[in-house]
Amino acid sequence: MSRGLFTVVPIILNITTLVLLCLVIFAGFNNGLTQIYWMKTDNTKLSIPSALSDSKPLQDLSAFTGTDYVGSDSTASTLTLPDQTSIHLLTECSLFPSRTECAKPDLNFWFRPERDLKISSTSRGGRESVVLKDALRSYSRSTRFIEWSFIIGALCALGAPLESFFSPLFSSITCAFATVMLGAGTITAAVVFKRLSDSINDEFKEEGITSQTGGIPIAFGMIGAGMFALATFCYVMLYRKGGGMLKSGNKVHARSVGGDQYAGGGGGMFGRHQYVPIEKQNGQQQGVVGDRDLERRLDDDWAAPDEYSGRNNNNNNAKGGSIPLVSLGAGGNKQTRDLNTAYEPYSRQI
Repeated sequence: MSRGLFTVVPIILNITTLVLLCLVIFAGFNNGLTQIYWMKTDNTKLSIPSALSDSKPLQDLSAFTGTDYVGSDSTASTLTLPDQTSIHLLTECSLFPSRTECAKPDLNFWFRPERDLKISSTSRGGRESVVLKDALRSYSRSTRFIEWSFIIGALCALGAPLESFFSPLFSSITCAFATVMLGAGTITAAVVFKRLSDSINDEFKEEGITSQTGGIPIAFGMIGAGMFALATFCYVMLYRKGGGMLKSGNKVHARSVGGDQYAGGGGGMFGRHQYVPIEKQNGQQQGVVGDRDLERRLDDDWAAPDEYSGRNNNNNNAKGGSIPLVSLGAGGNKQTRDLNTAYEPYSRQI
């Protein structure tokens, strides 16, 4: 995969993850996205007998006088409950046949059957089993972590592409943290809501209340965690290739004399930097190799035949060695040696 793909792919993954997490976070806002729920209760068959329904004398008295001394059963209509109640990340919604009403979003929200299903106002109020109490306790302790795992995941999905403009390394750390956070939060939510749903079904099966968990938020959470993991890999590869959206700086490479090997690797986003010899004469930098006029001048000054005639040229050529570069003084190409302007370490005349 080329560097361009490693740059674009993680950003696309982050944006997609951000969209999925926002759908889960904003479910229930303004009475919308109610299909993205963690758990839903069905109240259509709710029927809870009155507290005095077991009293035989009151039943007989009611039958004799025609006055109800026992009380009627509690149903969804008498309790003004919706047909269904959907539980979302930050709110709950009441689903009536003709309308939908959602509560105001709250970071401190958590579902309580005694309050939200108005169980406390019936004969079943205050009679929760130990199993249901334990499930509610686990849910209440975990709900804050579940909420923040999705919120932090959305913030990381938004911030990672911005960090990649400065350093892919920062983006990879952010995505790795989001992978762990979102994955843990999603798994925790799946376990907690499944336990709570099963407890409600066991607790209120005789009263006609049923519950089921929703798979969409769990699927979005796991897909988001997987995308974060893949984005982490892409950002790491982009960092190893030494590139990002912005150039973080140049790395200096040392070039050996007479060779093309570089010490150090990588480079900026446009590949390896090329460094060439620079001639310095009379205290002034003349240029770099590549200029035709300069190359001809360098050939005349640095590799003049009379400069190395009668010396080690034959030996050097036989051994395949390179001719050392010599900077000459103001005198130009001369046979005489001025130790202030030229230095020939291979000369036999010194």
